Amino acid sequence: MRLCHIKKLFCLCVIILAALSICHIPEQCFNYLYVVDETAVNNRVHPPTPMTSQNDSYRTRNRRLWNMTSQRGDGRYAERHFVNKGNRSKTSRRRWKREKGHRRVKARTIRLCTQSERVHHVREYCKTIQRTKPPHPNTLSDPYHRLIYCPIPKVASISFEFLFKRAAERRLGKKIRGWIHNADVFNANNLSYFSHLTRTEIERRIREYTKFVVVRHPFARLYSTYKDMVYKLALWRRRILAATRPGFNFSDSEYVRGEIVPDFHEFLAWSSTRPRFDRHWDIYQTQCHPCSVDWDLIFRTETIRDESRLILNLFNGDVRTVPRLRAAERTTPPGKDSLLKYRIPQFANLPKRHLDRLLAIYGTDMEMFGYHWNEKTHTASCYIMTTAGDRCC
Repeated sequence: MRLCHIKKLFCLCVIILAALSICHIPEQCFNYLYVVDETAVNNRVHPPTPMTSQNDSYRTRNRRLWNMTSQRGDGRYAERHFVNKGNRSKTSRRRWKREKGHRRVKARTIRLCTQSERVHHVREYCKTIQRTKPPHPNTLSDPYHRLIYCPIPKVASISFEFLFKRAAERRLGKKIRGWIHNADVFNANNLSYFSHLTRTEIERRIREYTKFVVVRHPFARLYSTYKDMVYKLALWRRRILAATRPGFNFSDSEYVRGEIVPDFHEFLAWSSTRPRFDRHWDIYQTQCHPCSVDWDLIFRTETIRDESRLILNLFNGDVRTVPRLRAAERTTPPGKDSLLKYRIPQFANLPKRHLDRLLAIYGTDMEMFGYHWNEKTHTASCYIMTTAGDRCC
């Protein structure tokens, strides 16, 4: 009886050895039982590809791996670690970039202008108009850093005011409450507006100091004003509703709770018919008198991240980091597909008469600083023609 068991065990071993000799590679016989090893994934070790043949392409093998692991809920990291980055499809690359924290922006098709090209474009445009206005009285002067800056609301003005404040804190060695309008900030940097200086002193500082201004597409600035001042805050809601919705019941419970908000078109209809524009959407000609000063540097909110090093150099090391620019990130309209070209869908259903009025109001600013608007695609863009015949922003 014991001999019979030994014979049966011997026969079973022979059968197993014969099966393994046919398979050649034991892993191929058990690929359908293969489970992704999380330790291998974490260590970036590539396990053998299951259920594949030598005739399959690399993309086919990875697709089979993706289909297999996605059924177990492992598709996310299976794609990230096992699919070659260069062979991903468009959808896979976008998903991979989102997981890695990359921004979904298109590659630039227009190069960034040098400062001399931007300044030359503005100076050539100013030659076509008369320079009858003096420098704007709200222009800010910093004798310590020898800077002249014209702040424009909704064009990164708060961020640049923060730079002046940070420079003052570094010199004083203490924190300063409030913004640039704080007396401590003014006293530390000897800041002063042109309205507090004599004409002779203004001319001297314009001649000796570095002068810079920051601009933005007027339509993006207009939408940013609506988003911050009307949609988020109830600053002008009552005035807009009274002008655009005659007979509106302001005692309505929904209005009291802040649930009724004027839309963007109502804001445009109200703002464009006012006898005097608010400084948050007024034109650059009124805000800064740009043709009255020969600017040395012209920054754009669309490209300001690429020019952060130049901005820091203006403060001679008193500021080490550029703050997060709200005008360039958080208040930029949705639908942005690049830094130099982005859609503003809120202008899509705007009546043509309103759009023509806006183009007539902001046309001078757009032409002076190289901003454009596509009525068909509702796209804001930035470019100027250089002396070499190419485009840049």
